[in-house]
Amino acid sequence: MFYILAPTKEPRPVSLREWCVWRGRAAANGDHVVAFTELPAVEVSTIFLGWGMALKGPPLVFESMVFAAGSRSTVLDERRYATWIDAEVGHAELVEKYARLPRF
Repeated sequence: MFYILAPTKEPRPVSLREWCVWRGRAAANGDHVVAFTELPAVEVSTIFLGWGMALKGPPLVFESMVFAAGSRSTVLDERRYATWIDAEVGHAELVEKYARLPRF
């Protein structure tokens, strides 16, 4: 199942074709980005993925990933969420968790 963000930041189911069009625009203007924080040791990125990732319950269409600073290939932590608000809260929690780490 594919989703786009409604103006209210709520995921709305759409066809693959509609998702591709929306995703292209969102990538160009950053509408899919919930938050991005650079810390000395890590980067925390939280985005709207736009596809469901759950077998039970609401689709987990938002994702936070923590990368070692300067390395988008080294993932240190990852979380998924169903709502924009949960994604914002989760992002803040990850920033707090990693804020005190020295640079690797």
